Order: sequence, then C-alpha cells, then structure tokens
Amino acid sequence: MDELWNKVLTRENITDFYYSTVSMVYPSVFDITKETTRAENAIVKSYQDIYAKRESVAGDDVVYVFGDILLKNAKEIIISRISSSIF
Repeated sequence: MDELWNKVLTRENITDFYYSTVSMVYPSVFDITKETTRAENAIVKSYQDIYAKRESVAGDDVVYVFGDILLKNAKEIIISRISSSIF
C-alpha cells in the first residue's frame, strides 16, 4: 500500500480496498489468532463489516475503522476459542 486509503467505500472499489490492505492484514491477524482458518474468518468478517458500514464511514477514516473492526473480530475469535476449550 503506497499511501493510506482515503476513499469512501463503494461496491465498485471494495475489491481495490481489499487488495490494497490484505497483504498487511493477514500476518497481523495470524499473529493474534495463531491459526490460519481463524485468521481468515476474522479477516473475511472484517471486510464484510466495513462494507456494511461504508455509508457511515468517511473516506479518511476507512482504514482506521477497519483496523478497529479487525482487532475486535480477531479478539472475539480468540475469546470464543478459549471459551470452547474450557467447556
């Protein structure tokens, strides 16, 4: 990613957003989840979540809001893994 994404997300540019961020996102989420499938699930859910919020997120904030969503989803996956291993 040469420069920080600064466009409002649309149906037409969500793929561009994905390709401009995924190479940074995957290693970070994998470091948190420690499993490929769980990392991928958190990532897919995060892209879906930011797309669903696209009308309420300013272009300059897309990356920051996406980062918050991604961290929340990765943490939730860890918590659910810990919870399921306890019970």
